[in-house]
Amino acid sequence: MIPYKCLIYLDDVLVLMPPGGQAHRRIQMLREILGMFGLSVNEAKSDFVLRDRREHLGLVIDLKKRAFSLSF
Repeated sequence: MIPYKCLIYLDDVLVLMPPGGQAHRRIQMLREILGMFGLSVNEAKSDFVLRDRREHLGLVIDLKKRAFSLSF
C-alpha cells in the first residue's frame, strides 16, 4: 500500500506523503492510478515540488508541525 493521504476538493487534489527517496515514484504511481480511472493531470496547473509547508485552498498545511490552519 502507498502511505499517503489526499485532500480532494472538486478538481483539486493535494497529496500528503512522508519524506523520503520514494516520493517521486509514489507521485508517478498516483498519476498512473488516476489514469486508470480516466482522470488526467493538468501539468500547467500542477506543482510536484515536495514541501514541508503549503497553502492550498485557504488551508495552510505544515507537515513539520503536523498542523493545519486557515490562511487569512
